[in-house]
Parts: sequence; C-alpha cells; structure tokens
Amino acid sequence: MDITLIFFLSLLISFIGVMPPGMLNMSAAIISLKEGHNRSFMFSIGICIVVGLQTYVATIFAKYLNQHPDITSILKRVAVVIFLLISFYFFMTAKKQASPVRVDARIKSKKSRFFQGVFMSALN
Repeated sequence: MDITLIFFLSLLISFIGVMPPGMLNMSAAIISLKEGHNRSFMFSIGICIVVGLQTYVATIFAKYLNQHPDITSILKRVAVVIFLLISFYFFMTAKKQASPVRVDARIKSKKSRFFQGVFMSALN
C-alpha cells in the first residue's frame, strides 16, 4: 500500500476513535457552553493537529516495523516484561490506602484554548 493511503486511512480511524464521549470531547462541550463556540473551536483545532501528527508518526513506525519483523518480536518480549512489572507494582500499591488529594482546577488564563487543546490531546 502507498504510504499516503495508509496515512489517510489511519487518520480516518483515529478521528472515529476520538469521537465517542471522552475527556477531550467533554472538555470541548464545557468550553462551548461556558465560553462560546469560538473558544471551543480553537480547542478542537488544537486536538485535531495533535491527532494528525500522531497519525503521521504512527504511519512511519508501522511502515518501519513492517519492514523489520525481528524488531517486532523484540518489542513483544519487552512489552510482556513491562506489563508484568506494572501489574506487580499496582498489585503491591493497591493494598495501601490512598489519601484524598484536593486539586484546584481553575484555569488561570482563558486566552489560548488552542494550546490547551494541543496539551490535553498530547497527554491523552
């Protein structure tokens, strides 16, 4: 397959994956209700740019891994070890009682919802 076809198929699938209600969509809805459609639109544009960049990078990696199956087998083994270590860590920390943490979630500046969208999408 041509890399552009793979990119656009991946982009379509990633946008379909972002559509169900989640952190980013609910944040965009709240911004739209509280601050208006323009700020929500800029927030969504920031999200779309990050999704596009992530799709491009994923396409490049997929092409590389398709050409090097030996690396894929190594990555599978490393992933098993990492998941076992993470499982053990969370099993051990689940026994401890977590203390509630109070977080002040006020937004200091409402000037750039675009960069907030970029940041939240990158974290997601």
